[in-house]
Amino acid sequence: MSVVTFSNIRRSRKGRLDVSVDEDGDSSELYFDLGVRHKPADDVVALALALLVGSKYQTIVYEGIEAPVECRETIEKISRGKVELKERGSRPHRVGKRSVLAFSGGFDSLAAVSMMPPRSKRFSFDFGGKFARERPFFERFDTTIVETNLVDEGFNRHHWEFMLAGAILLNDHFRIDHLATGGVFGLAALDLMKNSRTWDTPPSAAQEYLGITPYFPVRGLTEAGTAAIVHHRYPHLLADSLTSLANPKEGKYTRKILMMRAYQASLGRTELWPDIPTAGPWYVWGKSFTEDFVSMFMIKHLGVEPVQASYRNPIPDEAVAAAKDLSLDFYLKVFPEQMWGKNNDLAHRVFETALAAGMGIYGRSDFRELEQVVTMLYPQGSETLVVR
Repeated sequence: MSVVTFSNIRRSRKGRLDVSVDEDGDSSELYFDLGVRHKPADDVVALALALLVGSKYQTIVYEGIEAPVECRETIEKISRGKVELKERGSRPHRVGKRSVLAFSGGFDSLAAVSMMPPRSKRFSFDFGGKFARERPFFERFDTTIVETNLVDEGFNRHHWEFMLAGAILLNDHFRIDHLATGGVFGLAALDLMKNSRTWDTPPSAAQEYLGITPYFPVRGLTEAGTAAIVHHRYPHLLADSLTSLANPKEGKYTRKILMMRAYQASLGRTELWPDIPTAGPWYVWGKSFTEDFVSMFMIKHLGVEPVQASYRNPIPDEAVAAAKDLSLDFYLKVFPEQMWGKNNDLAHRVFETALAAGMGIYGRSDFRELEQVVTMLYPQGSETLVVR
């Protein structure tokens, strides 16, 4: 039976958390420096640690901390296994009062900054190591920086929500109401392949336990849309943001440059920047819906040659022809249904920011073209496609 044990849990009021971890006999020391004077409660610590291991182990053991039965049940949902910890009474109910943005400094989170309500807060992870390039950029902003070695110890590999462990540990400090994260329409377009008109994303088990409502301010925008907002709001930060989010040999770096150039070309500009690095290829057409979805806009405005350099296999003639024949104006518009649901009170800031950057809202032709593009890229889902 696979077991992970969290023990010797040490917390200081200065915001330092240290944990000894034993993974089936392999030991490591994990730490978080929360960047503020705050001592997280037992149940919050247990929850954050659960996000780092996900369902990798059949049993999670916590030594030296106590948590309500509801916390244990929540961790069981996350781990899909057995949880051993000392139980105590229920968690005091606290009504959240503040929106918080998980801020990385990349284009999507940079675009989201201007979409957050007044008095909102930001937090950023400093993972160190190869990610050390990120901090000089995001520390320019008023953000609470959480330092950790979780990536060095491999705890970023087991559960998608590891990125929110910092916000979980800071929940009682911030009194979080809405927790905003990135995730543009390239990912959300996958929802169109499901036979559902529900655009709400329910809270995860951890968020539900803490009473946090997830918020996705840029989900109604494509990568072209966030590039447009960053060009409009933060033109002086473009180059530095690009340098912080990837190194020049990574596909992500080249693709962001291609998107910036495609957006500039869509405005009719002929002198495009930055220069395209000589690197790649990284991708296979037909393997990643989100990459191919973004490529359509790039092909439209840059031609196929610079985009083809990112792919190991030929881009299909059908895709090239569609990029040329369709207007693809929807890439620079807001998909409205993605913004509604439980966050109606925040959605107006998204529209205000997008409109200020010269972006409109989908019309009938945009919905038709979106359906054409998604059906072409994902024909197996066309029978359940719901757009409008």
